Amino acid sequence: MSVSADVRAAAEAAVRDWITPSEDGGREVTNPATGEPILRLADAAEPEVSRAVAAAEAALPTWSGLSPFDRSRILRSVAAGIDRHAEAFALLESLDVGKPIAMAREEVAYAVECFDYYGSLTLSVDGSTRYFAEGLGLVRREPVGTVGIITPFNFPLTLSAVKIASALAAGCTVVHKPSEHTPLSALALTRLVAELDLPAGSYDVVTGGGPTGAALVRHADLAKIVFTGSTEVGVAVAAEAARTVKRVTMELGGKSANIVCADADPEQAAARSHEAYTFNAGQYCESGSRLLVDARVHDDLLDRLAGEANRTALGEGLDPDTTMGPLIDERALDKVDAAVTRAAETGAEIIAGGERLAGSGGWFYRPTVITGAAHDSEIAQTEIFGPVVTATPFKDLDEAVRLANDTRFGLAAGIQTADLSAALRAAERLTAGTVWINDWGTGNVTFPVGGRRHSGLGREQGPEGLAEFLEYKTVLATLR
Repeated sequence: MSVSADVRAAAEAAVRDWITPSEDGGREVTNPATGEPILRLADAAEPEVSRAVAAAEAALPTWSGLSPFDRSRILRSVAAGIDRHAEAFALLESLDVGKPIAMAREEVAYAVECFDYYGSLTLSVDGSTRYFAEGLGLVRREPVGTVGIITPFNFPLTLSAVKIASALAAGCTVVHKPSEHTPLSALALTRLVAELDLPAGSYDVVTGGGPTGAALVRHADLAKIVFTGSTEVGVAVAAEAARTVKRVTMELGGKSANIVCADADPEQAAARSHEAYTFNAGQYCESGSRLLVDARVHDDLLDRLAGEANRTALGEGLDPDTTMGPLIDERALDKVDAAVTRAAETGAEIIAGGERLAGSGGWFYRPTVITGAAHDSEIAQTEIFGPVVTATPFKDLDEAVRLANDTRFGLAAGIQTADLSAALRAAERLTAGTVWINDWGTGNVTFPVGGRRHSGLGREQGPEGLAEFLEYKTVLATLR
């Protein structure tokens, strides 16, 4: 089924009504499902970044000085505003990233939950009273200050909303650089916020690529950088932030293991394993891209997984029949294709996919299932960031846990089994920020997420995410 004229017109209207394009050329923002340009936006250089930071610094005393009740009210008004314009945000997200419109709508709903949740959590920011021999001590929790937030292309609204909402709830002000590939929902959010009671400068967006982000990280007046992206870029961000002793929270890469035991329901295990590596076309840090399967059910599961892969409906996100969208650009497509080709050349077997979708005009790659790859090979150890999964047999759960932990990453893991006791014991031994049992990808904004090892520093979501934006101050009063 093709995209209807009404849906396409609505998407074009959302762009026209919410986004102001650059008047002087600038960078082209492209629909990855068609390869066609959406509009052009200017890259912010150092002077524009400095102006945004200065405005955020100027707004900090006003925003942080509001009562928790006022900040709560305003954050909830942001949630209500996104909800009012939910379809426009979903259309922008689907058009910009290429993801299925149903998925985009779910992400908009999550953004609403983020601002609602942190609006309520604002009221919990308090301190404590302690006593010492000479008098009274107060332990205060205060905002760290002005924060720079850098978000990736894969979940533009959700990964932005959780960071922005928690930072604002803590009393911080925010300068946000979205991915140069997918800036539309962030720009729409600035339009929405401008109509509400948030003090001017409290939240602003600077658009651009790597140099814009680098200018933000370098800025001496920022107290903290929050970054989601690759481990390699994260290391550079942390090194630069250290020059001005900025705090950092980073969610970085992953190569997450999904363990399927022999007693798992075969149909459900196949469906979950397929979703784990094809969600968002595999452009997902928590992707279950390493499938560890009990040797007794290995061949059967792979047959089922190949069937799931072959039934996947690739297409434009605005098409309601689409179940998987494109990769973000041609460079990403080339990278995934080259990694799969190298795996095949070194002895791995491709049992499904392994090729581009010809004649689409966009950057599509078929869901790809690989077996026989060496455990220490590139395809089994490197984050591919595409719809590619490697399958490796194991003899028992101890071996599965050892293989799952044998990676430099530590973002997520999953266990599919009917034995809940065994799953819980294995979860204790898995080095991962999140472990799913008999599922993949579930959760909500109340649960902290983040990585260990090379998968990041700090946590987002939940009260733990709010704490990342707070500092402690001790005030001691001697009573005489």
